[in-house]
Amino acid sequence: PLKWEFPGGKIEPGEEAAMALRRELREELGIESEEVKQVFVHTHRYAGFSTVNLKFFHVSHYTGEMVNRVFEQIRWLAQEELANIDFLDGDRAVVEWLVSARARTFWLSDKL
Repeated sequence: PLKWEFPGGKIEPGEEAAMALRRELREELGIESEEVKQVFVHTHRYAGFSTVNLKFFHVSHYTGEMVNRVFEQIRWLAQEELANIDFLDGDRAVVEWLVSARARTFWLSDKL
C-alpha cells in the first residue's frame, strides 16, 4: 500500500500487450494512447506471492484530458527524480534503467 507504480494492468485473454496498455490508460486515466512502443521488459518475483512479467512502453502521443480515475494521486516527474520515489519492487528495475545513462542514450537515439 501507498507505493508508487506506473499506470497499466493485466493483459486480458486475446489481447496484445500494446492493446492492453491502451485499454488500461483509457480506464485509469481517460486518455487514448495513439503511439506506443515497448521499451523495457522485466520479470520480477514477489517473495511468497508470484512472478510477474512486466512490459513497459513509451507513449509518445495521446489524446484527451488526463483524469485520475483510480490512483491515490498522479504526478509527472523528471527522469532524475524517479530514483527518489518509493516504487513497487517490480518497478525498480525500470526506474534504475530510466535514470541510467543507458536510458538517456536510448531516448536521444532514433530507436523511438
